[in-house]
Amino acid sequence: MRTVLITTLIVAVIGVVGLSATADLQYVNSILDLTSLFMPQAIQLASPPANVTLPADASGTPSYGVIPLNKQEFPALIVRGKNTVTLYVRREADAAFTLIPWTNTFPSGQRVAEFSVDVSYTSGREPYNLFAIWDPGYPSVLVYARDCYRAGEITLNGKTYKIAVVDENTNGRYDDLANGTLFIDVNQDGKLLTTRDSNERFTLSSPFNLGDKAVYAVKSVSADGAHIVIEKSAKWVPFKPSLAVGAVAPDFSGTTNTGAKVSLSKLKGKIVVLDFWASWCAPCVAELPNVKALADQHRGDGLVVLGINLDHSHDAFTTAVTQYKLDYPQIYDGAEGQIADLYRITAIPMTYLIGRDGKIIAKGLRGDALRQAVEKALAATSG
Repeated sequence: MRTVLITTLIVAVIGVVGLSATADLQYVNSILDLTSLFMPQAIQLASPPANVTLPADASGTPSYGVIPLNKQEFPALIVRGKNTVTLYVRREADAAFTLIPWTNTFPSGQRVAEFSVDVSYTSGREPYNLFAIWDPGYPSVLVYARDCYRAGEITLNGKTYKIAVVDENTNGRYDDLANGTLFIDVNQDGKLLTTRDSNERFTLSSPFNLGDKAVYAVKSVSADGAHIVIEKSAKWVPFKPSLAVGAVAPDFSGTTNTGAKVSLSKLKGKIVVLDFWASWCAPCVAELPNVKALADQHRGDGLVVLGINLDHSHDAFTTAVTQYKLDYPQIYDGAEGQIADLYRITAIPMTYLIGRDGKIIAKGLRGDALRQAVEKALAATSG
């Protein structure tokens, strides 16, 4: 693992004017301390144009492509020799090629490099760190992604929050709100929870609720990411709960297929499995016998298995419950259900395993992995 060098964060809160808060954000030259998630971009490599001057030390067959950042072009060369693969990049749009060493080379021949380029903005030139991936299986493609972000603090409603802004689509502009991410330390523990199930991760274009009876929205971010303005929003959105392992599972209520009223909070003290499924989902249907066997095996052991159905119609739901002989509780949530929305379900089947204390133990488990996790949870809390 490479050594991650982090730029010292010098935070300056500019102030609050009316309902808007403005802050300076400082450049951080490596993103892996924040998140390993990225949206890959790729450029096609081809023979260099005739007017491109190759590096004097380049030895082998060159392939050429251009990385676009803030409407500027940063040419890249992959030069393949008999036993070598070399990367060159123009780190300034009008500069000569610079040799970029590979930071990792894998047994498959895949190579990873990290480098910085200088991008011009109206405010001047700013560094922009990237990492690039070249794979011999796809020799005419160079994959790349941002390896930098902006960070600082901002004061909202009298409270100061640590924040970070990420240019997700690696276009060299932080003002592209639809393709940027805001991390904000909602619980003010000094850490940013950056996983996809985090309640501290938001699209820059989306309003967010900090739990203080106010909803906020990013009004603007400067193109270079150095400044951000956040204001109160007239649009109401609910508070976004954390779905990370160890977090309290968000509460919900519903009516089962037998007419019983169920709420998650009233199941505290039991081990709970939530199974999000639909009859149109073949992997879900394939998994139903495993979930049913789990419910049958541990009936009376302190386990509650609760199906959350996402079928397009109630008739399809009731037909499936009868067809597959599902005798454990089922809630019809529908195609755009509130429970699925609360748990941010984007793919099914999806399971959540919840402990007796109401906290998430595991998620996304199937078959034997789910059975083992349930048995471990039951054994750990029995007696």
